[in-house]
Amino acid sequence: MTEAARSPFQPVDDVVRQAARALRGEARHAALACIDPDTGAPADSRVLVATDTRGIPFCSSRNWRAILRHYCATGRHR
Repeated sequence: MTEAARSPFQPVDDVVRQAARALRGEARHAALACIDPDTGAPADSRVLVATDTRGIPFCSSRNWRAILRHYCATGRHR
């Protein structure tokens, strides 16, 4: 099986974009998950999500330090 055939991503069209924008505008919470670099155990954190006046999403969490430590340890912060 080729890498393209195994990809979890599907083609994006205008209907998908519209649904994503609606979800982004209505969502109030989300989850960030990662693998703890010290223990190898899964770790997750509930975050608040909103959009600014330009429609750009942002999220807020009391646990940013731990989340960033996990992502930086795996190189996913770039």
